[in-house]
Parts: sequence; C-alpha cells; structure tokens
Amino acid sequence: MKQLQTKEEAINQVQENNAEFYHLALYLARKWVSEQFKPFSSEDFREHCNLILGLPRQPSVFGAVFRTLIKEKRVFLYSYATAKNKQAHGRITRNYISFEFREKYY
Repeated sequence: MKQLQTKEEAINQVQENNAEFYHLALYLARKWVSEQFKPFSSEDFREHCNLILGLPRQPSVFGAVFRTLIKEKRVFLYSYATAKNKQAHGRITRNYISFEFREKYY
C-alpha cells in the first residue's frame, strides 16, 4: 500500500518537479515582496509572476515559493481574506506583509 506524503514531502516534490520555474519564481518573489508596502496574497504574486514567467506546469509551485519566503522571514502573516480567484470558490487565503513593510511600520 502506498504511503501518503506529508505536507513537507509534497511541497518538496513539487519544488523538485518544477525546479527551473521554482528558482526563477523565487528570485522574482524576493524582489517583488521587498517592494510591497501593503498587505498582499500569494494570488497577487501569482498574477505578477504569470505575466513575467508565464504559467507553471504545476500551479502548486507557488506554495513552495511562499514556504521558502516564510522560512527566510521575508514575509509574515498579516490577515486572512476570501480568495479573489473564482476557481478557488471563496476559500480563505492568507495575506502577508514584507519584512521591509514590517520594519518600517511596526
């Protein structure tokens, strides 16, 4: 019987399967979040990234990007909101603030 993956294992697998896109998106995300002086969601970054890099093979690669940003303490949880994307069917999403915004205003 196949064992289920942990969340970490699943994110790592997505990251490995999309390594080139992941590294480009992470580079772009580090710059983009440092310039955000307002709350933002991963959806906001995804829209920005898709304009520059195009669509990834696996959209879940953005979860791996944000996991890295959180571990690096470049983004911090700020609030929760309803997803803007119609395909998300109104699920709850997280809003973040950048390290730079937090240092300047908090």
